[in-house]
Parts: sequence; C-alpha cells; structure tokens
Amino acid sequence: ADVSLAQRLGARLTSTIGGVSLALSPFIDPDLVGHPLPQEVFDIPKLVYLDVTGMKMGSLPEDIDRLTLLQTLVVTNNDLTELPASLANIPTLKRVVARNNQLTALPEGMENLTELKTIDVKGNPFDDAVKVQTIRRFGDDVKIKMD
Repeated sequence: ADVSLAQRLGARLTSTIGGVSLALSPFIDPDLVGHPLPQEVFDIPKLVYLDVTGMKMGSLPEDIDRLTLLQTLVVTNNDLTELPASLANIPTLKRVVARNNQLTALPEGMENLTELKTIDVKGNPFDDAVKVQTIRRFGDDVKIKMD
C-alpha cells in the first residue's frame, strides 16, 4: 500500500518541548533530495523543530512563516544562496543553523526577532564587511557563529 507523504512525515514526527520535531534525511528520504520543501510540512500542527540537513533544496519557500510556532530551523548543506525574508515573521524562532550553504547575508528584519538566540552560518561565503555588519546588526543578544 502506498503511503501518502503526509502519513510518511507524520511517522517521522517526534514529540519535543512545546510541540513536535521533524527531521528529513537524505539517507531515509532520498526521493525528496533536490526537491522543494514538501507542502505537507506546513500542515503539521505544533511544528517547533525542522531539520532538513543535506536535502539540497536550493531554496526555502517564501511562505515558511506559515510555521508560526517554529523555534529551530536546521538547513545545513542545502546549497541555499539566501534565507527567505519571511523568517523575520516567525516570532518564536530561537535558533537557525544554516552551515555549509552559499549564503552571503541574512534577511533584513531577523534582528527584530525577540526570541532569537543563535544563528550558525559557518561554512558560508560571507565577506568580512558583511560579517562585521551582521554581528553589529544582531548585537549582543544573539550569538552569531561564522568562520
């Protein structure tokens, strides 16, 4: 019997503090590698942790702010050239891990997220001027990890 993607994602959910966690993996989900984030992800109630490391998505959907309870977003090794500006609209966002992509800047407005504590963008080609500007922009309240 064929399992719908929603059922498959549902089977991958784990309970975590404040909601549920979803991790996609290129080893378990090879058929999703190189494709956009499945729309079914947006239908998961109480999604607070999303990890799509190594899924080679190329970009995140601009409407990612539909995940209104998201606290942690892990998008390491995805060939991302930018993060969607709509991340700045997720008031619960605490942690963004976007290592080893092709990012050269962070979206405007993210510095206004009051819950945001950590941004890890090691392994991205930020130039020195942007690094300094980014660290200043976020101030002392947010830990920025860069090379």
